Amino acid sequence: MLVPCNDLIGTVTVHDHAPAITTHRDVLYVPTGRGKRDEGLFDRDGKLIEDAGYFRSHSGRVSLYAPFNALPHDRFGYAPDEHRYVFLGALTGHYGHFITGSLARFWALDTVDRRTTRLVVLNHGPLSDLLAVPWIRDVLQAFGVDEDALVSFARPTRFREIIVPAPAFEEGHFAHRIFGAVCGAAGRRIVRPGEKDGKPVFLTKMHQRSGVSRIDNEDRLCHRLDQAGFEIVAPEALSFADQVRLFVDRPIVAGIAGSALHTAIFAPGRVKYDLHTVPQRLTNQALLDGANGGRTIALYPRDGIDQIPAHPGFAATYTLHDPVRTAEELLRHMDV
Repeated sequence: MLVPCNDLIGTVTVHDHAPAITTHRDVLYVPTGRGKRDEGLFDRDGKLIEDAGYFRSHSGRVSLYAPFNALPHDRFGYAPDEHRYVFLGALTGHYGHFITGSLARFWALDTVDRRTTRLVVLNHGPLSDLLAVPWIRDVLQAFGVDEDALVSFARPTRFREIIVPAPAFEEGHFAHRIFGAVCGAAGRRIVRPGEKDGKPVFLTKMHQRSGVSRIDNEDRLCHRLDQAGFEIVAPEALSFADQVRLFVDRPIVAGIAGSALHTAIFAPGRVKYDLHTVPQRLTNQALLDGANGGRTIALYPRDGIDQIPAHPGFAATYTLHDPVRTAEELLRHMDV
């Protein structure tokens, strides 16, 4: 019943070279959260600076920022001149997109002087609110970034000069190996690798109150895995460091496909198993694997799963025909 889930949506292109770093002058910064979809970094002619954009390429490449902004630059003042500025983009509160999108330019942090440089983010509103989210604060600290290093503006602002690193990861399209390298280094700062010990672990979604999808009888699948010696873990209940530690130290990591498995980018070379609810999968996890030498065995319960009316808070809900048998087949794939 469990078959490889190898029907990919998107491409898997992994680059050995580092992305470009370019310097732009007299540009307009437009923050998110102004009630319009006009955020981004725009040149004097109002054109979106492409390397500062946010693109996804799962089914055709689309920009999440407007390609053009007609706001007249002369209406707005300049950012203070006492700092150099490096553009990072927006910091999102969605864990998976934070890894694949918000961290995409962090590879360039080692190229700047942290004492004189401020890291520009597009977020509207106090950064202290954002950093009050524990996992966001912890991820940033793993990269050596604190509140003093970040700067945002509540209204459109001009920059006399700003440095723009191109992203090292684009969802559904490409990854650069340097992305895996810097994320692996961040993981080592917070978790020291040890011997693989402890129970194998299964990352469950059954305690989530909202999300893209869920399996309504996942509890029965997890019960069978628990009987086989797996620890059933809700990753959202753990600290960021403890999530990384699972990927570093546990002998087997498996779970329902989703953002929680993206944590493997902080544990280079990790093998993991994920169970999909549909036969197609986005290429993001394959790109993360390509960036850090990991491997994902993706499995789908062909003829063993149905979509049912969505539960509140979820875009889609599924039910397994035989969750116990699905668990037993998963165990066989993992040779347990």
